[in-house]
Amino acid sequence: MDKIKVAYLDYSHIFAGAERVLCAIINSIDREYIEPIIIFPYPEEHHKDYYYKNCKTKYLFKKKQFWMGSDYWKHPLRGMDFFKRTIFGIILKSVLIKEKVDVLHVNLLRVDSLMWLLPTSKTKIKIVGHFRSDEWEWMTPKKVQECCDIVLCVSDYCRDRLRSKGCFTETRTLYDSFDLNNFKTVKSKLQIRKELQLPEDTFLITSIGQLSPHKGHDNAIRAFANMVAIHPNSLLYIVGGGGNDELNRLKSIQSEYPMLKDKVRYTERQVDNIVEIYKTSDLVLSLTRYGEAFGLVPYEASIMDVPFIGPDGGAIKEFIEDKVTGLLVDTLNVDAISEKMRWVLDHDTEIKLMVEKAHKLVMERLQPSVMAENIKNVYEYILKK
Repeated sequence: MDKIKVAYLDYSHIFAGAERVLCAIINSIDREYIEPIIIFPYPEEHHKDYYYKNCKTKYLFKKKQFWMGSDYWKHPLRGMDFFKRTIFGIILKSVLIKEKVDVLHVNLLRVDSLMWLLPTSKTKIKIVGHFRSDEWEWMTPKKVQECCDIVLCVSDYCRDRLRSKGCFTETRTLYDSFDLNNFKTVKSKLQIRKELQLPEDTFLITSIGQLSPHKGHDNAIRAFANMVAIHPNSLLYIVGGGGNDELNRLKSIQSEYPMLKDKVRYTERQVDNIVEIYKTSDLVLSLTRYGEAFGLVPYEASIMDVPFIGPDGGAIKEFIEDKVTGLLVDTLNVDAISEKMRWVLDHDTEIKLMVEKAHKLVMERLQPSVMAENIKNVYEYILKK
């Protein structure tokens, strides 16, 4: 039996959750049946963070070039990004044909993916789109969906959201998984705190996510202000990178609470080793407004045996039960968030049991081997269509 040759297209400009999952896919697929190749538009600094094994890498171009619109210019001319995507799509098709690829797997299907995919959709190469959002403005339009032979959604919630805008191709739910080998560090909790210049004896609460309004760091600060008077030996650590506008907004909110002067710290950038952040944390916050399409942070915290507070909405409820395998809260209710924080500090025995159950859940239901088998079945299915 000939191997299925699959090209994984990744045009992201950062290494974050979706990219970590892509590495888990490549590392877990059965190489007796699938031969992977990963394709990037051009070399970028964050590519050094990818940890896939024995996988051929191809770049469409050797370096970023002046005609690549917003990739190159801060204020590109109108139409340059469309032109850029058109050129990328044409070159991508030629590379796929040259490499004799059977399936193109798009790791992050987006609103603007059309010109990337249109040329390849006219060939015999099958296209799998991986959709990872629940934001209405990110829902892939009809023409993008029609380029795909199937769209994989990271949760039932995500799939329902996509279908509510219009379903123009076949869809399936494929839950993300986690490469457990990459959730290890030889460093101790105290050693990490010393390196990060964090107090060794404080109760460390980390709010993890991109510096963006929808990630809920603002309510993390407000809720923390409500509980710090009761538990003064605590610190809020906001972990994530993004625009300076959001960072300044968060610092402005912090300044409204005098008691938080030295109680909130920021990485101000995307961290290189998120595993160390989890290990040194006592509580992890993932307060995304209105929930997420899947949301990796709660499960990653569970792998590292750290309790978390997550949104009481979105895909997380497909796995997590409040006060059984995690803590769920209305992320728009600051008082409710504060109450959950205090509950963690006052219920040590219950928290230990909850963390054990959450860890077991991830080990049993979100293993890479499960995802890899499901992906293999998808590839075989679309190749027979």
